[in-house]
Amino acid sequence: ICALTFNLYSQESAINFNSSNWSSILAEAKEQDKLIFVDAYTAWCGPCKRMAKEVFPDEQVAEFYNAKFVNVKMDMEKGEGLEVASTYNVTSYPTLLFINGDGELVHKGIGYHKTSQFLELGEAANDPSTQLVSLQTKYEGGDRDPILLKNLTKASQNAGNKNYGKIAQEFLETQEDWKSRDNMAFNLSYVMDVKSKPYRFLIDNRRAFDNEFGKDKVDAQISRKISNEIYKGEGGSLSLEDIDALYKEGLPDKAGKMSAQFRIRYYEMAQDGAKYAEATENYLNNFPPSNWQEYNGIAWTYYENYEDDRLLTRALQWAKKSVSMDSNYYNNDTLAALYYKLGKKKDGIKAAKKAIKIAKANDESADETINLLKKIKAL
Repeated sequence: ICALTFNLYSQESAINFNSSNWSSILAEAKEQDKLIFVDAYTAWCGPCKRMAKEVFPDEQVAEFYNAKFVNVKMDMEKGEGLEVASTYNVTSYPTLLFINGDGELVHKGIGYHKTSQFLELGEAANDPSTQLVSLQTKYEGGDRDPILLKNLTKASQNAGNKNYGKIAQEFLETQEDWKSRDNMAFNLSYVMDVKSKPYRFLIDNRRAFDNEFGKDKVDAQISRKISNEIYKGEGGSLSLEDIDALYKEGLPDKAGKMSAQFRIRYYEMAQDGAKYAEATENYLNNFPPSNWQEYNGIAWTYYENYEDDRLLTRALQWAKKSVSMDSNYYNNDTLAALYYKLGKKKDGIKAAKKAIKIAKANDESADETINLLKKIKAL
């Protein structure tokens, strides 16, 4: 009895994924009048693994998804997953698909969802009034009901559709009071056009937004909107002066740092090595990072793109700084790579072995570092 009870509990404390072929799953969904939830993943996708470990075993999640959906896990790079990925245009991972028994997509989510978000996604998928495709169909037919616009904005953003900002503006245009807390929160989260009236309202009423939601949150959302303007389309058409002006207007107390950071990315994308090195030196000297990732990222870029020993030696110092802040697999691997390129065999072997040890302790792959170690030993 104890064993039986344990087995029943185990089945209900995680999502039960159906292992049948796709045609059988479609038939089962149709027979049971349920939607199919597809966890579209790949073997190399980190966020996919996190959801499998942290979200799918949750008792509340399991109870809801097992009751409401026919659940399927499918590797998009193997077997039937290849066809499913093509049919439903799956290009990022994880993609969370909701499909009816006729094989029609009705709802979709992109990226890692924590437990509460994943439950909300499932609830929206199971309700015709909040399903993405249903809302899109009504919208394309001319329906501009405020509730529809609000729900479609949220569903479109969650699905990774780029038009959600435009729909958000349409919703706000139906509202008389932009100063209500709900509408301020909606503006902050969903409006993306920095030339729009809602964005101008946000900038002009910045103190009220800060008081309501906190300066850090408002800063983060404004930064996201500016980044969207910079990178939209084929890289955008803004000059460095235009970008400086956007930062100065939207994030006046951080404008210098943001502009300096952007110049690093700008010259990296332009493949202007001299200007990139100059921008990097300027940024690190004037705005020293408080996290290991920035130092490590710049050091690795130098490793990949430069042969000059003087520049590689500078990068080595940044890699060491990263390790001193948080010694982990990634920055020790960077350190080993730089030692290798500088011909420092003994130091390179030491850093590579440390990176491999950390990776093994964390059950991570160290294949690239193992190969690097072989190259260092051959010096």
